[in-house]
Amino acid sequence: MYHHKLVFAPPYLIEKIQTIKKYTEVIHAHPRSVVGSIIYVEFLLRLYYNNSPEVSKREIKELFDENFDKDHIYQKELQSYSRIFEEDFFSLPQDEILSDGYVVHTLEAAIWCLGNSGSFSGAVLKAVNLGDDTDTVGAITGTLVGMYYKMDDIPKEWLEKITRKEDIDKLIEQFHSILCR
Repeated sequence: MYHHKLVFAPPYLIEKIQTIKKYTEVIHAHPRSVVGSIIYVEFLLRLYYNNSPEVSKREIKELFDENFDKDHIYQKELQSYSRIFEEDFFSLPQDEILSDGYVVHTLEAAIWCLGNSGSFSGAVLKAVNLGDDTDTVGAITGTLVGMYYKMDDIPKEWLEKITRKEDIDKLIEQFHSILCR
């Protein structure tokens, strides 16, 4: 078990990160997975507030640098995701994007697809066409591009296929209320 405090973080951020950690550890308890979940949720929130993928990347890196000291386990694990935060990340060729199910590669692939597509369907199709772990990469890409392009850009025929949509909407509202306090 790892116990490091957020040395500079305000109480709302500590609560948010503890919530993300709690849900992540249900399936993946390694700190690298927790860091990936923090990046993912923070990306979603920034896209929700209409930030570009580039601005979102920069702000998330700043969030880690401003709230975790250099010896914190999350700063150490953030190094595994360093490629996402490189200036030319969205310029990488598709053959350098892995989608094999490893948490770092999955998040890289989803964010790369967002930054290399001009629509919801284009990004999701790009994600599943990367091959390998297509369902996971496609789902994570779908949430990111859905937040970025909003509901109007999701093909109506895709939305009509969602089962238990009302239940999913309720869960999203609950999660949003926790993270956006």
